[in-house]
Amino acid sequence: MIELIPAIDLIDGKCVRLFKGDYAQKTVYNEDPVSQALEFQRLGFRRLHIVDLDGAKSKHIVNDAVLNAITQNTKLVVDFGGGIKTEEDLEKAKAMIPEFAAFAGKLCESAESLLAYMELEEKASLIADALGNYAMRRSDEDTRKAEYQAMTGKKP
Repeated sequence: MIELIPAIDLIDGKCVRLFKGDYAQKTVYNEDPVSQALEFQRLGFRRLHIVDLDGAKSKHIVNDAVLNAITQNTKLVVDFGGGIKTEEDLEKAKAMIPEFAAFAGKLCESAESLLAYMELEEKASLIADALGNYAMRRSDEDTRKAEYQAMTGKKP
């Protein structure tokens, strides 16, 4: 089975399309990314791919408030890219951990509780995957640091 996954590209907190990847040639197709995400959800989509083009360009997450608003206001499983490249970005991802603590001892209470946990776990695993890619790029950049070498099995 093939699952279609809509995407939202973000610049300045707005949904955009770039012409041939050129930031100077962008079209804003929705000023409100949350309403666009809700429309995708209303149409029956279960997943959403979001790209922080500001983040990709600046090498750090820029549109995290938009990402948070979409994940808080929809039931979509969100795949996020663009800008997870620094230790600060790692800290933003780690900030999700308290959300997991809220499920302690409650997974068997209801199907809704279990589903909410599974959705959160999927979001966290997507972030972990992006962070793994970040770690691999860092190990390629700087093999002098033991912590990067340990991630790839390289020896000092």
